[in-house]
Amino acid sequence: MRACLALNYVPRGWREVKVTFIPKPGKNNYTDPKSYRPISLTSFLLKTMERMCERELRGSALMNLPLHDKQHAYSLGKSKESALHQVVTMIEEAIQNKEICLGSFIDIEGAFDRTNFSSIKCALSRHKVEPALIDWIVNMLSTRIIKIASESQPIQIKKGCPHCEVLSPLLWNMVINELISKLNTNHFYTVGCADDLTILVSGKTASIVCDLTQAALRIVEIWCREYDLTVNPNKTVL
Repeated sequence: MRACLALNYVPRGWREVKVTFIPKPGKNNYTDPKSYRPISLTSFLLKTMERMCERELRGSALMNLPLHDKQHAYSLGKSKESALHQVVTMIEEAIQNKEICLGSFIDIEGAFDRTNFSSIKCALSRHKVEPALIDWIVNMLSTRIIKIASESQPIQIKKGCPHCEVLSPLLWNMVINELISKLNTNHFYTVGCADDLTILVSGKTASIVCDLTQAALRIVEIWCREYDLTVNPNKTVL
């Protein structure tokens, strides 16, 4: 496995991915492909290699340049509950200060499926990951060949992180970390949990709160356009 990393080599058997589709709960129309979640079944050896890569990322690059503390998904000691607690606390503080608080609850559409490889490479580079590890991860993702059924023709994948793979959640966290950091740096209180963002804006008047919210949403719009992603309008509310 160390030789694979040193030579930037992904064995063909590791690249072959069998994809099965599982219905998402609570959907009204199961004739819509979006009502199903693709699950990737890959080599045990590849999963072992990914686990080694994840350990290296968490123990080296992310120790030196950690993810933003308001990212709650796939992080030790954090969860959806801790994200919700931060959101509720911020809203309660606004009420105590007799301020208006407007929340934007945003879903990044198909985050795992649509994230392109260049975005992942940029995110890894921002965290100063070793070039050899970056190259192997990108090579592993970009040379995947999927088969939907045993008799189907193999398909070369052009973007995305495979669902249920070891590295996928961490890679997405590293990609969206830039947006979470940018919003909080611009004083827009933002909490992230996987592909969901909550942006809270407080102020004394409705006009100020609305203007600030528009500015925050503009940052999200620009970032999504830059990374070839979109906001899901059906899951995004104010």
